[in-house]
Amino acid sequence: MKVIKNENMVHVDIDDTILLWDNPTVNGPGKLHIQFAGGTVFLTPHHYHVALLKTYKERGYYVVFWSANGWAHAERAVTALELQDIADGEHGHIQSKPCKYLDDNPDANSIMGPRVFCADLTKPPVNTDITSWWD
Repeated sequence: MKVIKNENMVHVDIDDTILLWDNPTVNGPGKLHIQFAGGTVFLTPHHYHVALLKTYKERGYYVVFWSANGWAHAERAVTALELQDIADGEHGHIQSKPCKYLDDNPDANSIMGPRVFCADLTKPPVNTDITSWWD
């Protein structure tokens, strides 16, 4: 049995949390090349969340990375972002995103705290007007 002896834990989702899927088929400055579903996608680091995560680590939080796209995708993302030293545990705590949890408390936020998300203001806006894509 593995016991995590830390009362401060942060569980970090990968997609659209520390890696943004804005225009994943278009390569560009600052984008990371990630193997995904047999091909390559070009994802943008969410610099603010990565910096926030590093401050949590410096403050002694136990860091777990997860992804609904599975542990292998999470591992590739953590490696591409060079965050291996932040992932806690014997080999870095990387896992698939939990699909269920059991708890007696009907309000998970009262225990887990609020979700943290900040818009990445450093990235350029994405053009969503598809009529201009073919001009």
